[in-house]
Amino acid sequence: MFADETRARALADRICTKMNRPIRDDLWRLFGVWPNADDGLARFERVVSAMTGPGAFADQFIAIPELAAGVVGLVCLSSHATDVLTQNPELAGLLLDPGALSSIRGREDVIAEGRRMLCHTSGYSHQLDRLRYIKQERTLLLAAQDMGNLIPQPEIWRGISELATGLIQLALSVSWNQFRKRGDHPEVCPIGVGVLGKLGGLELNYSSDIDLVFVMGEGIAEPDARKFCELFRSALADRMGRGDLYRVDLRLRPFGSQGPLANPMPAIERYYENYAEPWETAALVRSFMIAEQPGLTDWWDSLRQRTVFAGHRTEMFLGNLLSMRRRAESSVGPGDLKRGPGGIRDVELTVQAAQILNGDEHPGLRGRPTVAMLKEAGALGVIDPAMAERLSQNYIFLRTVEHRIQMVSNQQVYSLPDDELARRVVAFSLGYGSAIPLETELSARRTETRRDFEAVFSGIDGNSDPADGLDWLEDRYRSAVAENATSRDRLQAIATEAPALIPQFALAAGILDQTVSGEVEEPVDPRERFTSLRAHYSRDEMARALKSGWLRSCVRAVLTPETPFGPEFTAHLDAAVEVLALHWGPACSVIALGSYAAGEVSPNSDADVIVLTTEEGREAAERGVQSSLVELGRLKSAGAPFELDFRLRPEGRNGRLAVTPEGLRRYAATFMEPWERFALGRSRVVFGQGAVIEAVNEVAYGDPLNEDEIAALLHMKDRIERERVKPGLHWRHIKLGSGGIDDINWLLQLGMLARSDSLNLSGPIPLTTPERAKFLVAAGFLDVVEQEVLTDGHAYLCDLRNRLSFLGIGDDVFPENPDKLAILGRPFGEEDPNKVIERHQRTVERIRTVFEEGMARMAG
Repeated sequence: MFADETRARALADRICTKMNRPIRDDLWRLFGVWPNADDGLARFERVVSAMTGPGAFADQFIAIPELAAGVVGLVCLSSHATDVLTQNPELAGLLLDPGALSSIRGREDVIAEGRRMLCHTSGYSHQLDRLRYIKQERTLLLAAQDMGNLIPQPEIWRGISELATGLIQLALSVSWNQFRKRGDHPEVCPIGVGVLGKLGGLELNYSSDIDLVFVMGEGIAEPDARKFCELFRSALADRMGRGDLYRVDLRLRPFGSQGPLANPMPAIERYYENYAEPWETAALVRSFMIAEQPGLTDWWDSLRQRTVFAGHRTEMFLGNLLSMRRRAESSVGPGDLKRGPGGIRDVELTVQAAQILNGDEHPGLRGRPTVAMLKEAGALGVIDPAMAERLSQNYIFLRTVEHRIQMVSNQQVYSLPDDELARRVVAFSLGYGSAIPLETELSARRTETRRDFEAVFSGIDGNSDPADGLDWLEDRYRSAVAENATSRDRLQAIATEAPALIPQFALAAGILDQTVSGEVEEPVDPRERFTSLRAHYSRDEMARALKSGWLRSCVRAVLTPETPFGPEFTAHLDAAVEVLALHWGPACSVIALGSYAAGEVSPNSDADVIVLTTEEGREAAERGVQSSLVELGRLKSAGAPFELDFRLRPEGRNGRLAVTPEGLRRYAATFMEPWERFALGRSRVVFGQGAVIEAVNEVAYGDPLNEDEIAALLHMKDRIERERVKPGLHWRHIKLGSGGIDDINWLLQLGMLARSDSLNLSGPIPLTTPERAKFLVAAGFLDVVEQEVLTDGHAYLCDLRNRLSFLGIGDDVFPENPDKLAILGRPFGEEDPNKVIERHQRTVERIRTVFEEGMARMAG
């Protein structure tokens, strides 16, 4: 019932007035049964207030009480659905339309509707907005069908998946048409989109990432493929007024997050034949291809058939799958319905193992949806029929609860809410009077599921020592590790603190051997690795040198914390840049900018550079840099972690790749924006004539900033933070958020510009964060306390960012998972997750305070 009946009556009266209908009794009856009746009624008022003709809706609401109860349930359960209805009040009528709610619509219907809507759009952004509208409309209908129990659960999952598949197909076409405007490209998109995971099984959640692999067909070069894939990913994942289409996860592509964004078909085939881990083979079970170019879909189906359903598998293969399951389970809390014991993953792995082992002999087991394959496995006797039925019913139950949890606020969560009222609301939406019977049934079903899972995998040794974390090692290393405790300690540190590095050992021959022997802890001169390349260039050797240098720097950062990643890998980048620049002509000088100039790169950083040359050597330099851009794309395809970014040159993408110092000065005097001066504030000569740095320093610091320029820069900083950091992550985004790395960099760079009269423009300008903070204390811009806050805070944040990358968390967001927090706290001697959070919060709050006080000084 209502907690505040007086307020509830006032809300109901306002709703009746807006609808011009006496429906207070209906509202009282429908909302009053919900645990959060007050909040639900207030949400409903928001929806009604947004309508232009609420009377017609009220008539339907009264006429079809069963569907009205579904609308009320959706509003009470889901704040997200309420927001969508408030933004699009015309959709509310669909929730009371029996015809619209009677069936699930397939992808072809989604595509047809999308094409009709796209015919009336005015541009690329408008087209993407229409696709997002379709997602809002269809998802809302599916949620209403779900809440009203109008459609079986597996059909709800299929409907969400068919919607996603249709929208991905439409977004692929829209993005390709936009990309074609940039150059001469074929009419049909040559990029195929391999779909894996939940979507690959047509079992998508309301709030799932979509796991994609980009495949290069005929008629496109790697650099263009990469640029298109970046555009397409942005089309899907960037948030606009209606939110995003889908969060995109590309980590299942060959070689994971370090691999090329798009791969040609032969490279993918070679990867699955020679390098793929058992879990990657299992991931192909639930997969299919979305493509416009003929042949790509059949090729993917053939690859899946050859890779997955190859007949006999060793016990080691199954043991690897089991050990991966154990690791995933150990990284989450016991309440996690997806990854915890007896959870959704137990059922899925059971089915996938049965398919992999028996799909060669039984074609019926080559399907994708979990429930359908359980039924088939039970019918064939591959899984005990009674067990198959139990697993199927438990899987449907767990997925139903998971969906209700995610419907609350459209968040990717897998545990019941911590808040007591929220738990009661979720329980009520599932037909329980309170949370206790729901929790009891969840416990019973998960216990039963785990028992069946263990029965299927009995006798399989997923890890000879589950605690050692070294099941990924090949047999030839095991004896050495077993006999050498120091080697084992090093590898266990990698497995615990840097699991994302483990797949990379296959790409950098020798680094695992160095890690086992301990040689990796000894410093080396990176230039030695590139010596032969300076005289005789080889793409394969260049890629190997870069991959080995990157991985070695990462491993050393884990094993020898006194050797930070940034300076070490920067030295490798410098050596690689020198190899390329030797072919650009003797007049060229390469200038590193930003974090690359300061030696503060992270494992996923690009390297910002500009190229300066003489008037006489400019054409040769331009041709040389252009050819190197093609070579950089090929190196990227080979898995080399080497990305040079030339976009900070004068006129950006439209400007020449190589400019003269005089041309740089002319551009600065005419068209250069304040942010471009800002970006040139940290610069260093990597290759060439050291004297050219004077021109860059002169452009960055020669003239003091005026009030308008300061205001423009402050406005830009504010926009970056507001537009590029998701709501709720302002204190957790390590780079862009409040008290993040950008706060430090911006404050120090603005301080350098404000105190440019203290600089010697013909000499070295302070580059590293400690150097710049010390300089600004001497120049009177900072005090010693602020210097300490910024210097210590920057060291902490950079180390944290690197270690998150090593853990496989590449979005620069401070995690909430307790196990990951415990790992992050070990360098400080703190494994209590709450203490780790408190330390982080305290650090970023101190940085933010210094930043805001510094900005106030700049603005004042």
